[in-house]
Amino acid sequence: MNNGRLFQILYLLLERGELTASWLSEKLEVSKRTIYRDVDALSSAGIPVYASQGRGGGIRLLEGFSLDRSLFSEEDQQNILAGLQSMNAVGAYEDSQVISRVAGLFQKRPVEWVEVDFGSWDASRREKIYFETCKQAILTGCLLSFDYYNSEGVHSRRRTEPAKLYFRGGNWYLYGFCLEKQEWRLFRLSRMEELIQEDCHFQPRPAPKLQDEYGGYGNAEKDMRGIIEMKLRFSEAVAFQVLDFFGPKGAERLQDGSFLVKASFPPGRWVRGFLLSFGSDVSVLEPEWLRRELAEEAEKIKNIYQS
Repeated sequence: MNNGRLFQILYLLLERGELTASWLSEKLEVSKRTIYRDVDALSSAGIPVYASQGRGGGIRLLEGFSLDRSLFSEEDQQNILAGLQSMNAVGAYEDSQVISRVAGLFQKRPVEWVEVDFGSWDASRREKIYFETCKQAILTGCLLSFDYYNSEGVHSRRRTEPAKLYFRGGNWYLYGFCLEKQEWRLFRLSRMEELIQEDCHFQPRPAPKLQDEYGGYGNAEKDMRGIIEMKLRFSEAVAFQVLDFFGPKGAERLQDGSFLVKASFPPGRWVRGFLLSFGSDVSVLEPEWLRRELAEEAEKIKNIYQS
């Protein structure tokens, strides 16, 4: 349960008196179902909040209720402020006045402890627009349709029930149920074209965890079976790239300064492209078939420049 969001709901109710689940859902960028779960959580915590259905219904606090900061421990107060600031930093909730008011209630000075930029150096305006379109479709339960190019460059038209936006390896992905493939898929936003939010709504279905569905990779819209187990050796000249990609624990530094890496990758042409991008600064020790493929590809490149 998000303590920062619970406090936002409580503060907004104190400030405005009565609110609808739809308004809170849009304001806090979560589903109405989540709002009702949060209301139940507040009620279970002893906050006199209740919701009424039908015309004129809404969410309200018992008349005369006021918030006493003594209800929260010192740690609770710090966590609530930190939660609000982190949501503000990632753009999920952009209202610095609420942070200031909460800080005033707790008699604390807010510390600007986090700043996040999810954009890549070459992030396009189109990708930012697509991010916003996906976000709105998720919140409103609308289908998305788009042209998509997979990691092999193959084009197809997709209709998807969007579930969540996923950030991994410097890129944004849409996680959703693909109606064409009838299974959960990851779609990289930068590979989308002609993205449309349809008027057609859908009933959300339980989404498997990304870690379970994709084995922790989350970097391609493809079946993750047939993982390639590789042993690679990188020269010292590309140390910063190796450490950035595999991390200090994933790269064993040898006595001559080179790096030994044992890695698992999903199959695809992109693997060859990734390894060839290191030029002569990488050698594939295993598997043997991949060594042969890279040697053949290198020979083709050589022939292009010799002709």
